Amino acid sequence: MTDAKTGYGTTLKRSSDGTSGGTFTAIGQVRSITPATLTRDTKDVTHLESSGRYREFIANLRDAGEFSAELYLDADDGTYDTLITDFEDDDAQYYQIELASGSTWGYTAYLTSLTPPTLDENELTLTATFKITGAPDWTQTS
Repeated sequence: MTDAKTGYGTTLKRSSDGTSGGTFTAIGQVRSITPATLTRDTKDVTHLESSGRYREFIANLRDAGEFSAELYLDADDGTYDTLITDFEDDDAQYYQIELASGSTWGYTAYLTSLTPPTLDENELTLTATFKITGAPDWTQTS
């Protein structure tokens, strides 16, 4: 039997004070989350005596990337107002993706893109994209 898991039960939360120490409140009802992809730059340090005429590299700066979430919009719960405020704010906020297991990814991030809800006969959804600044926090529950 497999140990594979689904994303069911995952939530997106926002800290009340912009730090990892604040009180966390769920942001809307999550339809899907695309987690950040961590990347690292390299620096070419090839020189005229590099072995076998192969380029040589050293590790350089890391980038925590960005993550996005598609959310169902409930006009009465204040989610859209909170996201608009975060988009207008020039200070980064602290967000947390919490898996059903209790494990979390935490990020200090700027809301860089906010797609207004689609207004048709279907459910109201919006997409928010966040650019992470600094190192992410990963906490795994046992």
